[in-house]
Amino acid sequence: MNKVKYLLVASEGCPYAQRIHIILREKGVEYESKNIDLRNKPDWFLQRSPLGKVPLFCLGEVSLFDSFVIGEYLEDAFPAAAPLDPLQRGLSRSWILYGSELMGHLGKAVMAKDKAEFEIQLQHLKNGLGKLESHVPEKGFFLGPQFNVIDAAYAPFFQCFRFFEKLEVAGLFADLPKTELWKNRILAHQSVIAASPRQFPDGYRKHLEAMGAYIVS
Repeated sequence: MNKVKYLLVASEGCPYAQRIHIILREKGVEYESKNIDLRNKPDWFLQRSPLGKVPLFCLGEVSLFDSFVIGEYLEDAFPAAAPLDPLQRGLSRSWILYGSELMGHLGKAVMAKDKAEFEIQLQHLKNGLGKLESHVPEKGFFLGPQFNVIDAAYAPFFQCFRFFEKLEVAGLFADLPKTELWKNRILAHQSVIAASPRQFPDGYRKHLEAMGAYIVS
């Protein structure tokens, strides 16, 4: 039987695709990656991605779409040394979905056209992070000493605070000591570092500049 060839289709600056890059690195899965321009989607991509969104994960002729689903598949196909029990998996799924809500507010903050709208979204982020704080452990990762899919899911969210100066100086983690430490542990983790772009993608920054986004003004 021929070895299945893995291909991750992404776009510059997509945090959901970044989640999958990190999971693949963490699990030591060999794969290829390809970025596409979401403003000019190729026909082959639209044929394989019914939602027309990235990430798209291709296993030979079979395609999976949506970062949550792809992450679940990778967790099943390449289980961790200490697999999660059913309750832990339920917690992981729940808080990954919550993280996607935070990612939505972060996206709106990044795309905001002026300071007022930017600060509105920052307040949403602060409120959301405040709810997260009481569930974050004081040591280790979210579900214990082992880095898991849930930690990978939050990694791109935390990385954005390093990419944009206006986010980094906003002080959103000032009153959230456990979340701040968890963020630092995630960003220092080997697979996160290995999957991180060396600098923020120039193409995405230029896109934000063209749209008049406050965050790059």
